[in-house]
Amino acid sequence: MMLAVLEDLDRRGGEVSRRAFLEIGQTHGYSRRGMASYYQVLVTSAPKGKIRLTEAGRERLHLLQTRFAD
Repeated sequence: MMLAVLEDLDRRGGEVSRRAFLEIGQTHGYSRRGMASYYQVLVTSAPKGKIRLTEAGRERLHLLQTRFAD
């Protein structure tokens, strides 16, 4: 699930509204509360109420893509 969320966020340019971020999570099986764990390291708040993928989030995305590549 984490891979799908990070890939979706990355495909959208790495920055989306808070609402869009929650919708991405829900699409991939997370509850709103479950999305809070991403704020620890993988995403951060950006100006104008947006959520931005951090460098650590990009590193995790690449690690997961490598590990779970088809």
